This record gives sequence, C-alpha cells and structure tokens, in this order.
Amino acid sequence: MKKLLTPLLLVLVLANSIQAQTAQTALTGSGYGNNVWYSLENGTVATESATNWDIALAASASMSGALTSSVLFNPKKGIVCVAPVTVANFATLDTTGMTWTPLYNSDKTWATGAFNNAAGASQFDFGFGTYNTVNHSLEASRVFVTRAGSPGSYTCTKLYLTLNTLANTYTLTYSKLDNTDSYTETLPIATYATKNFLYYSFAANAIVDREPAKTTWDLLFTQYVSTSEGYGSTQALNQTITGVLVNHGVQVAQANNVDQATYTDHGSLTFSADINTIGFDWKILNGSTFAWHLVTDTVYFVKQTDGDIYKLYFTSFVSGSSPTTPGAYNFTQEKMSTVTGLFNSTDKASLAVYPNPTATGNATLIYDFSNNNNAVLTVSDLTGNVVYTENIQSASGLNAYTFSTASLTSGLYVVSLNTNGGVLQQKLMVK
Repeated sequence: MKKLLTPLLLVLVLANSIQAQTAQTALTGSGYGNNVWYSLENGTVATESATNWDIALAASASMSGALTSSVLFNPKKGIVCVAPVTVANFATLDTTGMTWTPLYNSDKTWATGAFNNAAGASQFDFGFGTYNTVNHSLEASRVFVTRAGSPGSYTCTKLYLTLNTLANTYTLTYSKLDNTDSYTETLPIATYATKNFLYYSFAANAIVDREPAKTTWDLLFTQYVSTSEGYGSTQALNQTITGVLVNHGVQVAQANNVDQATYTDHGSLTFSADINTIGFDWKILNGSTFAWHLVTDTVYFVKQTDGDIYKLYFTSFVSGSSPTTPGAYNFTQEKMSTVTGLFNSTDKASLAVYPNPTATGNATLIYDFSNNNNAVLTVSDLTGNVVYTENIQSASGLNAYTFSTASLTSGLYVVSLNTNGGVLQQKLMVK
C-alpha cells in the first residue's frame, strides 16, 4: 500500500522512541581538571586539560559567521580586565591603583566572549577591536590584563588583539607587565575552520589544538562562570560552577516535575538555543554535608543540529575531590527520534518508520526521494541476515508504504531502502 503522507503523521513519526535507555559517564577528573566533549551518538569525543589554554578565538573571519569576533577567556586561569591605557601606550601600562573589574564569557551563547563584553555602545565596537569600514578588520582598540594567582604573587599578562578579516588571521601581541617575554603572533584561522575556536596558551607561547571538530560533539562537560543566574537562593552571579554547556546550533528543552524514566513528551516543550539550558542546576550541594544531591524530576531533550532528539537525565554526580572517579557525571540517555540518510549530497532523501516500536503486525515507511525512484526494501536482523525484502516504487514528495512485520520475532531490526542514489537506513523495534 502506498499513499501520500500527511504533515500530522510525519510529526507522529518523528516523536517515536527508537532506542533503549543507556547509562553513560563523562569523567572530568580530580578538581574537574579536564574538559570533556561528548557526542550523544558516539560517546566521549575528546578529553583535554581545562587549564592548557588562556584565550580562545572564533575560528572564522567572515563577518556573517555566527561566532565571528567572539574571544573567550579561560576562567580557570584567573580573571581578565580592561587596562587603563591605550594600545599606543601599551608599553607604559602601570597597574598601580588599577580597578580590577573582571570580564566574563556569556553563559548563554558562544558568540559573546569576555573580550567582547568590554564593548561600548557603538555598533562598530566589538570589545577588543573596532570595525574598520575600509578593510573590514577589527583593529585593536583596547589593552587587556589577565591576572592569576593570589595577592602578593600575582602573574599578569597584558595583550591586545586584531582580527584581520581579509588575511584570515588574528594578530596577537602580549607580554609581561615589565615588557619582558614580549610576543607578536599571527594566528591562522583557516587551519582551524572545522572547529568553533582556536586556542592559545601564554605559557606555551603557542596555539593549542584542543577542541574537536564542531560537527562531532553535542555536550561539553566543564567549569564555567554563571553570569545569568545565581547558584541557589543566596549565591551571587559570576561564580565558577560545574556543569554542561551545549555546542553552537544544538538546542535543549527542559521538563520539570516529571517521571524521569517514563516521560517522553518533548513535542509539548519549547527548545532553547541557550548553551546553558542543561547547565548546573540539576544538582544541589548540601551546605551541611557538602554532598551533592540530584534533582530527580527533571529531564532534558537535546536536539542535535541534524534534528535528531535525545532524552537525557542525570543519575549521579561525583565531586572533583572524591578519591574514586572524581568529577564523574553519570547520566542516562535515550534516542527519541531520527531521520538518517546515506544518499549523495545532491540528493534530498529521508526515511522514518512508524510506529516504532511496533506491536501491531505492521510498520509504515515514511520516505521522500528527490526524484521518482524504484527501491528495494530490506529488513535485516542485527547479525545481517535479511528477513524481509520487497520492491517498491516512489512518487515525488512524501510517501507512505506499509509492510507486514507479523513474521518477525521480537527484537531490533535494520530497515533499508536501496535505490540508485544510495541507501537510507532506520532501526525498527518489533515487540
């Protein structure tokens, strides 16, 4: 049976759960000393020291880029402030009597780093630099000072920065306060175009290639400064906290006061692009025992950049000072919906299966090929044995094709549509 698919049915298809819940762990280590980039599809992608960098610069020079001009500061390395001196007087900076007013990265978007938050009211002021309407660069307009350590033994670095959009580079100038250890570095942006940011270490005097490709991860387990909400009823803003940020383009919806194991109604929720929607408030610190307790009625739904949706909730959190598995985030995830395709990039194709899981004796394929195509439907078990095959045809637009699952035993199967354009695959659970 073949028929055109209604938009309502497509919504129902995409809302169905297709994977069992699985327990996962992200391990940040003693003192939360590591950053962990995590893919909901593939697990941990990369783990790097949280302190092997000082500043991170957006890996794009295009002024139409979503993150372009964003420059982050590493809050685990101290603070960064605007220095009371012009770029022309960089060498004469004297911090005696200086008011150390920290600048912070936004905790809602990767597009606004600490250095951008120095900007004034002018539309041409990007914090670290001013837009030049002739050469389209952001030319250094402020000097900054970073400060680490404790009173009496501070370590300071002063710097200024230019984004050269036509050359596709940054120019970074920095030194100690007494002008020793002075460097002017040209940082190539194109080399890091697959990433959100390129990172630089003042201690190493070098770029640190630490962030995985931006298409490979969804979540970052890290420490960051909470600039938009306090921690608990008495905690002030701008405190360093431990939590989860999401990749640019990933969206999250939060459901409160629900049963974590059974709640799946993400269709009724509003997804947010704020990178701190998961954040830190899924756990509470007991002020008397200093033990962490979880919020047990909150669920998060994470929408990846390709539209796939995962359910996530936390099951335990281990302090960074614990002698065993310190800094461990333990959570359960479940894939709720997907449309996957292995077609050529010039083809527009999609496949979904409804209902999924199925206990009705039938399943319906929802598919869309860019052109009219004949296709071969195959259903295989997880060992690769083909248990069902049939030739089907496709008209332009969305199509629905119902086939029998009555002969299939309970379990997980792979449904494939093979055409001359490639292969579309989808998992199907038969109950």
